Amino acid sequence: LIGDIYLNKSPLRNFKIHSLDMKTKFIQRDLPNIWKPAVFKHQGPAFFLGILRIGNDPRDTFIKMEGWTKGVIFVNGKNLGRYWNIG
Repeated sequence: LIGDIYLNKSPLRNFKIHSLDMKTKFIQRDLPNIWKPAVFKHQGPAFFLGILRIGNDPRDTFIKMEGWTKGVIFVNGKNLGRYWNIG
């Protein structure tokens, strides 16, 4: 970053940046123990958990990304990769 960072046209001061290592070990560490239902439309960065149940005869499937913007997808603890709605 070069220069100030602004929020609502005001420069931000005295803030901390925390990078998150998006590896399986990070996701499995504490997050599964503290998940809570999302009862409102969330704004800003967040982690979301969904459950995929497959019957006795698994088949090909896909993840519908409609309405998603940017993030990382894990399935069964495996990092499928990053996504971004601009390509």
